[in-house]
Amino acid sequence: MKRMWSVFVVMLALCLALTGCGGNKSSSGDPAPQKPTSTSETTAEPSAEADLGAAFKGSWELVSMVQEGEETSEEDMQAMKEFGYCVYLDLNEDGTAALDMFGEIVTGTWEAKEQDSATLSMGGDPAKMRLADGLLVMSQSDSSLTFKHIDPSEKVVQSEGGDQSEAYSSGAQYFGGDTIDDLDEVTNIDKLIVDDDTCTIKAVAAGDYVGDPGILFEITNKTGADILVMDGNDWAIDGTTHKATFYEVIRAGETLGSIGWFDASELADGEALANITGSLHLYDANDTSIEITHYDFTL
Repeated sequence: MKRMWSVFVVMLALCLALTGCGGNKSSSGDPAPQKPTSTSETTAEPSAEADLGAAFKGSWELVSMVQEGEETSEEDMQAMKEFGYCVYLDLNEDGTAALDMFGEIVTGTWEAKEQDSATLSMGGDPAKMRLADGLLVMSQSDSSLTFKHIDPSEKVVQSEGGDQSEAYSSGAQYFGGDTIDDLDEVTNIDKLIVDDDTCTIKAVAAGDYVGDPGILFEITNKTGADILVMDGNDWAIDGTTHKATFYEVIRAGETLGSIGWFDASELADGEALANITGSLHLYDANDTSIEITHYDFTL
């Protein structure tokens, strides 16, 4: 889950940063169109300028991205798509635009400046778009999003559930859990944290999690609704507070393994996972403003 969650966060952050998203939002899949700012619609006869954006029009799918000079691999992008998480950009004939981020749609306007350059406006500063080798590239500083042109029928359904994933209106995302095989250099813990009417949580093992120290938890959701389990802000190692990352959506009645991890670069040299304290917070997955309960633990 770590890699998928990390890619998901990067995708969302870059989309928001590069588009300055603040436009009209809709989770229904039907964007609320905005009136284009271009005056070309008042022109009685088509002009040469009206054809500038011909190559931009249509549907585009995000296929690669670069954040601060680091490119996300094609393998990771494909894995996200297989989970049902894609980003689409529709540039419509009438100058309206819609950005679909995992089923959450933001609308705005776009305008061609030249045959291979255009701008996209979604509430913030206009983002620059250019065409290169048949791809649409949106860039800012050393970060960029690259889209390929697709037929609208190729889009993956992302909202209101699906066979592989579910995009909740709150933004909580289902990634499918972890197993002990996701850890290297494993140390068994096997400690029960809680067993009540809401859930059972057990710390299973600790180990290396793709270069970072991680802890595998096993959680059984005993409620009749999907829950989101997240880290609190008070995890510590030997009494020193460290930021931990834990995020998992667990469906009603399901038992799932999930790994919480610390950023190795923020730990002192040789600092090991010992005398760990923290808390896990449970939320309604469909409305993450509702906290169900939280559990403190010591390992």
